[in-house]
Amino acid sequence: MILRVDGQSFSLNEIKAGKFGTEGTELQTIILWLLRKMKSGQCSQRFLFGRLCSHLGIRASSEARDKLLKVFMDNVRKLRDAGKVEFVSGKTHLNIRLVTP
Repeated sequence: MILRVDGQSFSLNEIKAGKFGTEGTELQTIILWLLRKMKSGQCSQRFLFGRLCSHLGIRASSEARDKLLKVFMDNVRKLRDAGKVEFVSGKTHLNIRLVTP
């Protein structure tokens, strides 16, 4: 299956060893694309993770989902360190927001 994001084409492999079927930079590109689709440019971490899984067609059980969540959060932290997103603490959840230049 070929996924097109911002004019770039990515092929998605099967999920292996509890990881997403994409490379880190591809996954980060998809995360940014999903955030850009939000009207406010921000959403909760849980909602974004769910959207990413459904976008990639991933359905996972609790243990595999926890592993996927760790990979997701590692990539979100890399985006934060690169200055592309920021974390905003909400009352009951963590929000992820695009950094506007």
